[in-house]
Amino acid sequence: MKGEVLGYDHFGRGIVKCNGKVVFVPYCKKGEIISFAIVDEKRQYAIGENLEKKKSICPFYLLCGGCQILHLSYPEQLLFKQEKVKNILKRYTKYDYEKEIPILSTEPFFYRNKVVLHIEEDRLGFYQEESQKLVPFAQCLLLKKEMQEAILKLREYIQTRKGLEEAMIRILDGQVMLVLKGKADVEEIRSFFFPFCHVLFLNGQALTKEKKLKTTIFDTTFLVSKDAFFQVNDLGLRKIYQVVLDWVKSLSCTVAFDLYCGTGTLSLLLAPYVQKVYGVELSKEAILDAKENQGQNRISNVSFFASDVGHFLQRNKATPDLIVVDPPRAGLAKNVRRDIKKRRPAYLIYVSCDPMTLARDIEDLREFYLLEDVIMVDEFPNTYHVECLCLLKRKE
Repeated sequence: MKGEVLGYDHFGRGIVKCNGKVVFVPYCKKGEIISFAIVDEKRQYAIGENLEKKKSICPFYLLCGGCQILHLSYPEQLLFKQEKVKNILKRYTKYDYEKEIPILSTEPFFYRNKVVLHIEEDRLGFYQEESQKLVPFAQCLLLKKEMQEAILKLREYIQTRKGLEEAMIRILDGQVMLVLKGKADVEEIRSFFFPFCHVLFLNGQALTKEKKLKTTIFDTTFLVSKDAFFQVNDLGLRKIYQVVLDWVKSLSCTVAFDLYCGTGTLSLLLAPYVQKVYGVELSKEAILDAKENQGQNRISNVSFFASDVGHFLQRNKATPDLIVVDPPRAGLAKNVRRDIKKRRPAYLIYVSCDPMTLARDIEDLREFYLLEDVIMVDEFPNTYHVECLCLLKRKE
């Protein structure tokens, strides 16, 4: 079958019409006439396979599933994400928002500071999308160039020694963290990977004196532990935080709640611009890291709480004029949205990695809030993911 690609769905797949039914076909561009085959037919739509798959700069593109829109040029990727977010907000919310939504670009390649690799005997790679089939690779175009040396070192080890099953590599400010799982001799691992690795773990056991990496963001120092959530794109991270801080500087707020604060990065960056910050995160380990980061930087006007966000909002009687939320992909729970509507702070800043749950949540708040500004940051080039930031202002 042949058809014209009319546009894209939210996952970057091409939209083609066939016998009046929408067919989603990956790895194609808007405006192309493609040959495709139906591989899965649903009641209201179908999934197609592109029979004209193009060569890619990455030979593993069609295998590993880590990228979905690498076949688009970087300007085309940015345009796709702008249209995607604009369409989601228009379709799923009733805000009267007519301004263009800017997207801040990052580097399209070699940006990821963290990767999880799977190991089978002497083979190292990613799992194929929606499977546990290993896809070995020579080089990943998303990973920081410094990470390749760590991968080569790991490959050298597994060529002659079996038993490792998984490796997490994180690189911040030139420091390497390697977290290994599987069967291995502790002393052999330590002697092979140290001093190449600044931080080294095997099955949860620290094999180095240092247990955390150190990085600096806007003159503030942060320690990052092996399980900490930390944005994978260094440039994207700084652009996200700069947008938030620019907004906060213009608002003249006094008390801020930073909900889903992780290891306290944004809470501590907010501290110079408000009188008091409350950082809330469910993970006790993350809050311990946040308090350590607070001590490192001698910041006194932040209080951290290891708590479910909903429970914290029920118990804490402080009256913030600013709430910042950076929830997981599932977005805000109903009880959290209910409490925000009850408190009605003057401003709400929403940082989201999923435009669909973002749209659902801010639509629920629309009775009390105006959508003042929307900015995107391309935190994940060559994938359909995008980071969205919204500034909401309470209605008078």
